[in-house]
Amino acid sequence: MLGSWRSHAAYQSFLIETLYPFWHSDPQRVKQYADLIAKLYVLDLGKFLKIIFSRFSFTDRPSNQQPEIFRSFVAMLELGETRINNWHKRLSSDDVLCAVIGVLPENVPALGTHYHFITRWLKNPEVELIHTPLKKTDNDTRLHIVKKYVERALQGLPFEPQPEILLQEIFAKVNR
Repeated sequence: MLGSWRSHAAYQSFLIETLYPFWHSDPQRVKQYADLIAKLYVLDLGKFLKIIFSRFSFTDRPSNQQPEIFRSFVAMLELGETRINNWHKRLSSDDVLCAVIGVLPENVPALGTHYHFITRWLKNPEVELIHTPLKKTDNDTRLHIVKKYVERALQGLPFEPQPEILLQEIFAKVNR
């Protein structure tokens, strides 16, 4: 079930109010994230809600912080981090980054919540295995997965369930 959803205007207000004290105490810390702040400040996730709404059941426990988690992934990629575990540690220890994604330091979305957010889009168990934080795959398993995708690519077959299509749709709609 999809829980509470903060509007874009509410996020922008939160961002300004939360960054204001940091700006006065250490403006360089805020300036280092200037490009990221500008990007997320204009990224209206209201349209994102319409796209992902169907991915949530109406009976499960409410999933809160969905726009914040999405912003977290945008920030992670913008700052060049490729491992969710490392990103979560960095996010959890940086009050400015917390503000940028729209949360207070004590409300950082859990590491497992970040992974769960991904699995809503990736239904292929082999793909999920790659992203599972606690289970390591051996080289033979990784080579098998890569070989499978190479064979599919050479045959011109799509990669099911094609989560990148959903991401492309999201970015196309939220950037309008």
